[in-house]
Amino acid sequence: MKKLIISVLILSLVMASFTGCAKGMIHAAPDEIVIALDISDVSDTIYAADIGYSLDGKLVGSMGCCNANGSPLKDMVRFALTEDMLPENSTTDHFSYNVTLYGDKESMNGGYSDRIKTTDESRAFTPSYGMIYRTSLTGSFEDGFTLDNKKVMPGGNN
Repeated sequence: MKKLIISVLILSLVMASFTGCAKGMIHAAPDEIVIALDISDVSDTIYAADIGYSLDGKLVGSMGCCNANGSPLKDMVRFALTEDMLPENSTTDHFSYNVTLYGDKESMNGGYSDRIKTTDESRAFTPSYGMIYRTSLTGSFEDGFTLDNKKVMPGGNN
């Protein structure tokens, strides 16, 4: 089971370029729910981030983000969900997500590392398409990470 989870995480990191992982100005198209993760206050180096998203407490998908050249992530990480990434005929009621962070290149490649940490709590809300949900991340690999300050913004550049 652990091998399967690691394989899924690796695959999600590889697929990051197809899921809306982006730098710079954050925007949301009308058919996207964007989770913008602000990592600028994290003192540790983060090489990759993954979100697992759930409906009614049941995991329905995940996506990851890393830089193709293996360099650390900086400032803001963008995750974009579209309707086709959710189960057929589902709504965004009772949506939640948590974040897993990778603090070294070995952990990104499926190797064991104490530099992998998942946020203790899930962020739960009912998102709308075309909106950006900006959340700050604080903490460290040693002490754990916390999601703070959800800020909702219209989908234009922010």
